[in-house]
Amino acid sequence: VDIRKQTVPDTRGWPWEFFFNSPGDNREGQEREFRNEGLGSGVIVARDGKKVYVLTNNHVVKGADEITIFLYEKNETPFEASLVGTDPRRDLALVEFESSDPDIRVAKLGDSDALEVGDWVLAVGNPYGYISTVTAGIVSAKGRRGMEENINDFIQTDAAINQGNSGGALVNLRGEVVGINTWIATPTGVNIGLGFAIPINNAKKAINDFIEHGEVEYGWLGVTIGDPSESLAEEMGLGSRKGAFIYRKQYKKRIT
Repeated sequence: VDIRKQTVPDTRGWPWEFFFNSPGDNREGQEREFRNEGLGSGVIVARDGKKVYVLTNNHVVKGADEITIFLYEKNETPFEASLVGTDPRRDLALVEFESSDPDIRVAKLGDSDALEVGDWVLAVGNPYGYISTVTAGIVSAKGRRGMEENINDFIQTDAAINQGNSGGALVNLRGEVVGINTWIATPTGVNIGLGFAIPINNAKKAINDFIEHGEVEYGWLGVTIGDPSESLAEEMGLGSRKGAFIYRKQYKKRIT
């Protein structure tokens, strides 16, 4: 799935705004005619009657005023889509569009926990707008940590991933989706063989939560934990015991 978004930038305060508004030119209240267009990919993960649900990255649709879906086999007929829900902590989002076409198929989700380093995988997406590009590689590593505030344990692959691949499928040789391509590590902005995908097992519950609640529901432990300092461990007589230390209970759920 090719996902395209359009946003209306707020140009108030731009240093070159003066050159577009001559003295006495009152454009207040007029809608700006220009748009910023973003490009990404997605995976059809569920269907309920005419409603078709597409999983992608939060950063692909973030800030979008309009979302348009293009399907590879029906590229001439775009679908207007709407946002169902987002999860910035895992960089996931679900969008929906409506179609009565029975040929629109739902992807088969695999088991990302069953992946082994060295397994062959394919990355599917729309790099630089080249719709439904497929690249091949292997699983280079599992359990990689990524960007700040992202709680995923990423699958690392050397399958080529570039701009526009975000939100696309990482599939195994059985055609099962095992990951959602999300980001690359690169000093140049282009692929150097260090691509990262969200394990699909991290996203399965999120899909259901989006459809049922419009957001992801996280568990809440109700305590503040951390590693005990040496002085605290000595004062509490913990000796050489290791583990998390409960500093206090939280009686009110924090909104995150």
